[in-house]
Amino acid sequence: MALVEVPDGIESWSAEQVLAWTASAGRATFGTGFGAEGCVLVHLIADARLPIDIFTLDTGLLFPETYTVWRALEARYGITIRAVQPEQTVEEQAAAHGPALWERDPTRCCRASQARAARRSAGRQRPLGHRDSPRSDGRAR
Repeated sequence: MALVEVPDGIESWSAEQVLAWTASAGRATFGTGFGAEGCVLVHLIADARLPIDIFTLDTGLLFPETYTVWRALEARYGITIRAVQPEQTVEEQAAAHGPALWERDPTRCCRASQARAARRSAGRQRPLGHRDSPRSDGRAR
């Protein structure tokens, strides 16, 4: 994957301008955990009909409300937000690390899984970004 030179003055551009430039500079992908900032970026990408692939990591442990937001965004904007599965299922993770790793060590559970899934999902595309969705207790899930 080749590096793309960032234009001078991009810091002063609007979010819409940065996203349009990103899309025009080559294939791009955006990972979201459906936090507020991720939903705003989904809105901007979809509203402008930019050719940016949107994905999320579906661990099988998402809150029901997360699935509701996911489906609502797809319906509202007529898009598909691609589900990316972690390398290990919940059962495989339990066999390797003990039960409920996300409760005992959420950083160990989520960070490595999310990073590997994001890299795998991006493939030959340039990752636009990935944002964690905070849980109500402040930990990532």
